[in-house]
Amino acid sequence: MPAPGSPRARGELLSWLALRGHWRGAIFGSSRAFKRFAQEKIPYAINRYHMEAQRHWGILEERLSARRYNAGRHLHDC
Repeated sequence: MPAPGSPRARGELLSWLALRGHWRGAIFGSSRAFKRFAQEKIPYAINRYHMEAQRHWGILEERLSARRYNAGRHLHDC
């Protein structure tokens, strides 16, 4: 784990925050929209975004399987 307050720790935190922002809007939002709200059900879009959402959950699960927090031990570590 990078030292608390190190440039590497801060970079790691910013990377995870950016990725989280991307997941929430582009991946999870699209998955839900195509699955539940689209008037026309397009199987390709439904499957693609569902699989991407699953892949992203897998990344997070893998990260958290080896540590308690996503980045640092405490918010002030970064």
